[in-house]
Amino acid sequence: MQQFRFHLLLFFALFVLAGCGWSNNQVKDDSGKPEVLLAQDCGLDGLKCCATDPACTHGQQCCSDPNGTGKNRCADQCSCGGADEFCCATGQKCQDGLSCQVGSCQACGGVGQPCCQNDQAQACINTSASTTLTCFQSKCVVCGVTNNPCCAGDHCQATSTDARGINECLAGLCVACGGEGQSACIKNDKCLPQNLYNNGSCFACGDANQPCCDSQRCNQAKKLVCELGFCR
Repeated sequence: MQQFRFHLLLFFALFVLAGCGWSNNQVKDDSGKPEVLLAQDCGLDGLKCCATDPACTHGQQCCSDPNGTGKNRCADQCSCGGADEFCCATGQKCQDGLSCQVGSCQACGGVGQPCCQNDQAQACINTSASTTLTCFQSKCVVCGVTNNPCCAGDHCQATSTDARGINECLAGLCVACGGEGQSACIKNDKCLPQNLYNNGSCFACGDANQPCCDSQRCNQAKKLVCELGFCR
């Protein structure tokens, strides 16, 4: 009997808690009846227009894409070419500093941003004297660093990104070479000092238990000598 009462009380407590949770997720309409809150996916600023009236809330207008895609969006006024607005169908698609991306005008020209395509003198906007941006795979990246395009004159930064080797310009890209575990350089000396060339790659040499460098060299500061091809 006591066990039955315990289960009955437990069921009643769960019922009360469930009712509280339900009431917290409801609002009442004009008739006083509860209704579940739903996330609004249309009618708000920047969202698509609703199929019901009003199409947009807060007095905004329903603006159609001038390019005839059938898309629309709610905005204070229907215009094109500005930030987050539809691209214009005629003339300059987007204002300067913006680029038409997937039908809307987005920021462009900065590091990691889409390249500008508005008949500007440069596809990327350079604001720093220490770095130069270039358009690569439709995005603006810093030229001259490892795995990025070479700067004008096939120039690359001297040191690779991981500082193990150097950069050289190959087929328009700055490629790390000459350091430990990297490919041998083509235009410069094959491998940097303290690295041994072997079958197109560079390997560390000259230190304890490492292969001897060219001419059987080992780290003299550590008083190592070359024995049977290794530094001891």
